[in-house]
Amino acid sequence: MHDDLLSYIIPAPAKLAGERAASSGDPETTFSLVATGSKRHVRFGLPLVVRELSPTDLGGDWEEFCGVLRRHGVGLRCAANDLIDVPAAATPIRVGTRHSGSGLEALELETADVFELSCRGCQADESSKSSVWQWPCSRAEPAELHGLISALRVGSGGDTPLGIELPVTANAEDIEECLAAGVDFLTLVGTDQAADTSNWIAGLAGVRRLCQRLDRTDLPLLLDVREVEPRNLPIWLSLGASLIGIDSCLRPVIEAARDHQPAASGMLSGIGAPPTKTASSIAAIDQLLQLIRESLQRQAQLCGVAAVRDLNPSRLRTSDRELRELADIAWLGDTHR
Repeated sequence: MHDDLLSYIIPAPAKLAGERAASSGDPETTFSLVATGSKRHVRFGLPLVVRELSPTDLGGDWEEFCGVLRRHGVGLRCAANDLIDVPAAATPIRVGTRHSGSGLEALELETADVFELSCRGCQADESSKSSVWQWPCSRAEPAELHGLISALRVGSGGDTPLGIELPVTANAEDIEECLAAGVDFLTLVGTDQAADTSNWIAGLAGVRRLCQRLDRTDLPLLLDVREVEPRNLPIWLSLGASLIGIDSCLRPVIEAARDHQPAASGMLSGIGAPPTKTASSIAAIDQLLQLIRESLQRQAQLCGVAAVRDLNPSRLRTSDRELRELADIAWLGDTHR
């Protein structure tokens, strides 16, 4: 997917003195997920989640990587065992997951800060995700899905936000089934049929409109865009995402650091040894997350809002007719609606 279409979207600068005053200082970058019926807030320092990176990708940097995520308040979707050797002071917000049709260990649910039920099944060994989606409206009766969410809520202690992962192309019936089951958030991910930016924008806008129609206007949406550039994160948040997967932002940093390591020699050469510890990758990731924070704050200030979570399509402008129709973005030159 390419972000070219997003270049036709710009923030609409705040023009009123009151709006500028409201955005003085550093706008908040936090976002909270809350379980239904609970007062506990799972507070993200940045509205970002790492969803695919693992100890295999980071090697000896894994513990420090987790520490950087914790310091910035970035979530991490991983298995409980991936954090078993990570000190508590370096443990980030953990998003646990269960794939449709697979078993669930109590440890995975009980120790998760946030839990996600994926509508993608697993292969026989449960080690890789299948390309086949199992839709909520076809895999179970409404009462069954509601019962599953209720069981997960009880098993997690009642204060863990629960969500369902769906493709960004999911139809209205599937979204309605999820909302009726009482989920606390939805995760929208890509498919081979939704590789274009226009499909992502249309899918995100469509889910937002449906949530409004069903009186779930504030339902958090986690957007896992396959390829996203750091400079476009403020745009995606303005378009309706609450949290964004950022693996595609971090992988180039990790790979660049790995490419600059000395070549392996002796017994280590040619045996697929894991990447060695490189301080440069951790420092670069830390710096990138700080730059993202500053970019989000600038967007909020420019648009006259006191918090990044208050960004919305009314604060955007476009000169592209397709974008105006897809996401209800006003024409360039229009004032705030």
